[in-house]
Order: sequence, then C-alpha cells, then structure tokens
Amino acid sequence: MNWIRGIDLGHWADAVTARVTLPALIADLIRASVSDIGSFRFPSRDAGQIRGFDGRLSARGAPPYIPEGHSI
Repeated sequence: MNWIRGIDLGHWADAVTARVTLPALIADLIRASVSDIGSFRFPSRDAGQIRGFDGRLSARGAPPYIPEGHSI
C-alpha cells in the first residue's frame, strides 16, 4: 500500500492534472455518499479547463459532507 503524504498532495495540486481530475474525484465521492441527487454537474478532463465553478449539485443532504439543497 502506498501512503499519500501532505507534500504529495501539495505537488499534485500544483499540476494541471489536478485541475482536470479533482472534479471527477469529488463527483465519485458524492455519488458514493448520496442516492437522492436532483441535478449534478462536475465537468472534468477537457471540460475541467472551462472557467467557472468546479461543480454544481442539488441533492438531499448526507451530513456532514453533502449539504442539503443546492450547492456549488
């Protein structure tokens, strides 16, 4: 098993790949946490380079990680 250290996350965050893969990672975590999703948009890969919010979500909450209602 490879452990991820804080310094590893810091290096990754500075890379272009982080901008295009982080929304996909967050989207996967949301889908794994919430079953009642109204609307969902987390552009990733090539679409992850578009300006604006990393994602939009409307869902029944799953405290403490997923807020109730609309979020960006």
